[in-house]
Amino acid sequence: MFNRIWEQNKKFLLKAGAGLGVFLVLSGMLRAYGDRANATLREASEIDAKIRKLKQTLSERYWEEKTRLEAYETYEAELREAMSVPLPAEFARFDEKAPLLQLNRAIDRVWGETRRTANTVGVAIPEKLGPADFGVERGDGRTQYERFYRELAVVANALDALVAAHMSEIRRPRLLDPEAFPILGSEEEACLLYGAEIDVAGDFASFLRVFAALQEPKNFLQVRIRTLHPKRGDDALLEGTLEFAGVQLVSVADLGTGAESPSSSKGRRGKRR
Repeated sequence: MFNRIWEQNKKFLLKAGAGLGVFLVLSGMLRAYGDRANATLREASEIDAKIRKLKQTLSERYWEEKTRLEAYETYEAELREAMSVPLPAEFARFDEKAPLLQLNRAIDRVWGETRRTANTVGVAIPEKLGPADFGVERGDGRTQYERFYRELAVVANALDALVAAHMSEIRRPRLLDPEAFPILGSEEEACLLYGAEIDVAGDFASFLRVFAALQEPKNFLQVRIRTLHPKRGDDALLEGTLEFAGVQLVSVADLGTGAESPSSSKGRRGKRR
């Protein structure tokens, strides 16, 4: 019976069987693709969730780090300003046509203000400096005058501190050649010192007051004792030489030229010892 059915329907059964086989193969493939697609979708969904979380974290960290960096930059700028030699107000209105006259007026202003303070505490101040002490020459421009004004600022701050400390004697300042020092860990910047030596006399407390006064922000100067000994004829007083130096951070590339040049003092000054 089965043989007869087979013989009578062989072609149909073969075609149906082939079609069924193809259907089963395709069905299996579709299920496999479906399973794979579902797995891929789940994986993509998980990755998307991770990306969103990472994006949120990075966004939060970005603004946090940006705020922190801006705070560091602001602090660095404030620290530089607090430590650096401030330029006198006159330099902001630098007169290209009459720079020497303007410098003379700035020197007169500094000595005038110092004298008024000194008169109230009974301290004598020395004779004022002149352009020759700064080494001014005809043809000097803005870059050279910037150095003169920074040196004037060092002298002004030093005199103010000495007067406020009630030093009994303050001799005429002697300007020193600018001196550059490398900064540890930095190849782009250097530390430039503008300085002056002043011979002074006073009691021990007066010297301590000078050192304390010049560590204040925006009034910062380095102070070094060059010589110190009892004053001849008055053992209650000390006399000696103090070196005052103001700091400026400059580009290493600029050293050797213009206002930042340690060698631009034209040999007119004393050398640091």
